[in-house]
Amino acid sequence: MNLSKSAAVIEKLYFDSTSPCSVEEERGLQLSYKTKYQFRKITPEVRRKISEMKLENLDERSTAQVWAEVFIRTPYMGLGNIAVDYFKRKQKNKKIPLSTYWPLIHPWVNKIENWIHGDMAASLYSQILEEDSKTVYPYVRAWSFSGEPWKKRMGMVSLLYYRACRRKVLPFNKMIPLVKKNLKTDHYFVQKAVGWTLRELHNAYPRETKIFLNRYIAILSPYAFTAATEKIPMTQKEPWKKLRKEASQQRNFLLPWQPIKND
Repeated sequence: MNLSKSAAVIEKLYFDSTSPCSVEEERGLQLSYKTKYQFRKITPEVRRKISEMKLENLDERSTAQVWAEVFIRTPYMGLGNIAVDYFKRKQKNKKIPLSTYWPLIHPWVNKIENWIHGDMAASLYSQILEEDSKTVYPYVRAWSFSGEPWKKRMGMVSLLYYRACRRKVLPFNKMIPLVKKNLKTDHYFVQKAVGWTLRELHNAYPRETKIFLNRYIAILSPYAFTAATEKIPMTQKEPWKKLRKEASQQRNFLLPWQPIKND
């Protein structure tokens, strides 16, 4: 059985094991997750069963190739989730480094257009970055410096994902340029990623991150500021809020995310 046929087998099993959403349900989900993916109803048991299924006459490497292809070609949100599930099960495999699968899954970044797939993939990418920063760092840096919002988000979130998940992290001066580049990018999910990454950087490098925040706090978007300071004590946050308010009142130009006020 060739790889494309194996992918088709998985797709058929997914379709046969799930039920359709109504037009209203699907439209509501698409609006909620800001995605063009289609939705079908699936139980946790079926999701796990599909992700663990054995593919006939395929070794582990070929099976991984099939699941990587499934993510790229599926129009269904749920099946994309299951494809990521397959690789997330390998995160704790001590015999085979997750970085083994980097050539298969880094092209996913070209398909990602929603935070569910993005955050799930970032959990994989960040672990692979930890395992092989020499190979992976140029990719996440290029994504962050690209002109595509979802690549920008993936470049930043994949640096750490959550600091608590990392045994070792890159130097601060290798990570912060990826955030600084996007401080003024006018895109909700990019700004959420700016804040997320600053929050996790603070967990890894509190002194350096506070210095950065002291310098740029006035121009952070509201989304980035809220996420970045989520875990910071209110006694420290209040002076920053005051500074942001004063800077906004004195500024004679609009930042990218600020609305035009009608007289």
